[in-house]
Amino acid sequence: MIKKKTKKNQLDRYERIVAERKALTKSNRGKAVIWTRVSSEDQYKHNFSIDTQKNACTEYCIKQGKDIKQYFGGTFESAKVAGEGFLNMVGAVLNDPEVDTIAVIDYDRFSRNLEEGMAYKGQLNRSGVSIVAVNQPVDQSNTLAKHIEAILLIVADIDNAMRKQKCYAGMVACIKRGEWFAKPPLGYTSKKVNRTHQLTINEEGRILKLAWEWVANEPDISQAVIVERLKNRGLSINKQHLSACLRNSFYCGRIEHSFLGGEIIEGKQEKLISPALFDRVQEILNSSNHAGYEQAAVTPRFPLKNHVRAFGHVLSGYTVKKKDLDYYKYSGKEGSVNVSAKVMHAKYAELLNEFTVPEELIPILTLVLQQKFEEKEQVRGTEVAAIKKHIATLKTEIKTVKRNYALDKIDEETYRDVVGDMNEKLRKAEAALEIATMDLSNLASYIDTTIEIACNLGTYWLERDFETCQKIQNLVFTEGVQWDAKTKKYLTDKTNLFFDNIRSLSMSYKDEKTQKKDKSCDLSSLVAGGGLEPPASGL
Repeated sequence: MIKKKTKKNQLDRYERIVAERKALTKSNRGKAVIWTRVSSEDQYKHNFSIDTQKNACTEYCIKQGKDIKQYFGGTFESAKVAGEGFLNMVGAVLNDPEVDTIAVIDYDRFSRNLEEGMAYKGQLNRSGVSIVAVNQPVDQSNTLAKHIEAILLIVADIDNAMRKQKCYAGMVACIKRGEWFAKPPLGYTSKKVNRTHQLTINEEGRILKLAWEWVANEPDISQAVIVERLKNRGLSINKQHLSACLRNSFYCGRIEHSFLGGEIIEGKQEKLISPALFDRVQEILNSSNHAGYEQAAVTPRFPLKNHVRAFGHVLSGYTVKKKDLDYYKYSGKEGSVNVSAKVMHAKYAELLNEFTVPEELIPILTLVLQQKFEEKEQVRGTEVAAIKKHIATLKTEIKTVKRNYALDKIDEETYRDVVGDMNEKLRKAEAALEIATMDLSNLASYIDTTIEIACNLGTYWLERDFETCQKIQNLVFTEGVQWDAKTKKYLTDKTNLFFDNIRSLSMSYKDEKTQKKDKSCDLSSLVAGGGLEPPASGL
């Protein structure tokens, strides 16, 4: 019959271990363990403190005629709280009757937390185990020995508090200087030169930069599409991380930190994107019409749904099934709207036609678009290079896997899974390359299409599918439009600067057709608007 362990049996075992330990100590046959540690991984890698501690403790035990049973620690572990290595050491010592001494180089290696240090020291002392600090020897025959050791632990705790205060002050000063001391965001490499933290953009950062450009140039693009595009260029990132990156002002040279009390300062890190591009992307992300970040139902018969507001509220759509007629409506305390979809669509097309480019301006607009597209294609050239590099890397990895399989380093199942996954990535990357290189060769076609759309924007909107209508709406009116129930007309809140300039020039040409030279200068100024794309972008 197996005897069950009871609390009394466990107590008896503990008492036997303590009694046996004390007997060995009394006959000077007790053994020692040595505990060594440093606080950080950097200290562990770049200094020789562990070896110094180990050698000093070993030398002490030899001089005292103390056999060393085991070495514990030997790595980095904070003493602010009891770590796994420390707890394993204490547990091993308490369960080994032969061990009556723990040797450390200083008491702060044992603990820098006063409460925990005193608690573990008390538990070990009651069990017949002494903690000996080689550099802080205490005569155990002195009646004040335990109190002196307690004072040394207090000193270690005070030292830790002072270190923390100095470290905190240093971190605050570092942040206020505009230097980022913590782990840098994705896309940056950090290094310390003398006493300065320097952050530079790496290859991942150069690929990630495309995400802001895509959002700015294609306001309706979804996170899923951006993630897939980045993946095809060699950067794997999930949607949550991407969203955090897009909203992190660090990438445009700013620093936000709790140490600054809500203040935003200019950082010294290399800027990945311009502040203007970052702010433009924030406007798009915060817009209720940004389809890529706000999932909206596809309602082909009601392209203006969630785009047009009345009394500050978006209009909904409904169909009178018997007559097959569509209406937009809103009803609330402020008032009500119930308007035929045909009427609203026709008036919306009229609104878009206000942005039609006069025939006299087409040659100048063509030159403007050519310059803008050429700038865009320079960026696209960088994208093509990144995709080609990613494809070359995938091919090399596939070749390596095949070689390992041929040499029996991996089994067939693993080989098929890995190669299958890599071939799928390769297929997608090659498809992305084909699209990118095709775009590079179609400059003239893009310009012709853009001019055609710009000259017939209202008609183009009426004839296109739901998705294209949404793109045009969100491109021209970034924050939607208002419907005035009294005048039955649209009121525009915010218009894309490119289209706003075209409308101003068009109206001016109708009034003063003779001032063509001055208007040419006005149109050319569109190019100066950094980050603006031609109206066909994303269509």
